[in-house]
Amino acid sequence: VMLCLQNTGHVFGEVSGMIGNRLISRGFLPMTMDFEQMMAVDPDNDFKRNINGILASGLKSVILSGLYYWHYPFMERHPDVRAVFLYMIDYAGAMPERAVLLDHEEAIYQAAAHLASLGRKKIMLCTFKTEPRAISLETINRHHSTQVRNGYERALREYDIASYNRTLYRNGEIDEEEFRDILASKNAPDAIVCTDDRSAMQVEMLALKHSLKIPDDLAITGAFNTPWSELSPVPLTTIDYDWSRLADAAIELAIEDDPEQKIRYLKPRLIVKQSTVKATEPEKRRRKPKIAN
Repeated sequence: VMLCLQNTGHVFGEVSGMIGNRLISRGFLPMTMDFEQMMAVDPDNDFKRNINGILASGLKSVILSGLYYWHYPFMERHPDVRAVFLYMIDYAGAMPERAVLLDHEEAIYQAAAHLASLGRKKIMLCTFKTEPRAISLETINRHHSTQVRNGYERALREYDIASYNRTLYRNGEIDEEEFRDILASKNAPDAIVCTDDRSAMQVEMLALKHSLKIPDDLAITGAFNTPWSELSPVPLTTIDYDWSRLADAAIELAIEDDPEQKIRYLKPRLIVKQSTVKATEPEKRRRKPKIAN
């Protein structure tokens, strides 16, 4: 089974290793390909030859990330090889036959609805800038950026605060000057939904730098339940997924000939921490560092 998965990072690296180990335990040989080359706009010619040669050699299947797949949609040349897409669908082709996808819309909805239920009226969305070529008329409805937006707007409508619909776009690091201007504006947010924990931690540190209290002045949520959520100065409310379940579902779709359901969505779970709700006194005491004798 060929694996074209990101093998670094708190979540994706762990999931990649989990899938590889579970394939080995079931008697399959995982063949790891260069994910950075797969994501490149123009992969090396040697990489293209190698991957096409392997795909033509009769392997069982390919498990691959859908992120940036539009850069190099190599499976289109090998329609007879079984492909299982993970996390998202990020290309202009037809919907794949097999996939285990994250429910991005429900995740952001849960985060925004949680903030609205606490009485927050000015909830901003902090999300990534989409790659223009990745968004086409064919893919706009299923693309994860659209799902993120849909979840955010649905929560605002349900809590009757849709008049405040504001987005802080990021491209890598969050621009401190832009963030400062947002905080100084007349319509500054009282809560921010971030699409990952690392961005949420950056937002939190910038907010603290500008003397805001969290969550009193500004509540913040992240996503993916990574170590960033606990390493932040104020632990972050975050979205979690059952990654073990995702790994098992990916393997099932890769090696079983007739699974009952070929497109599966992994449901999120909100984990509430102190960045949105103040810690109770017992929680505060429990978080105090222990001093060795």
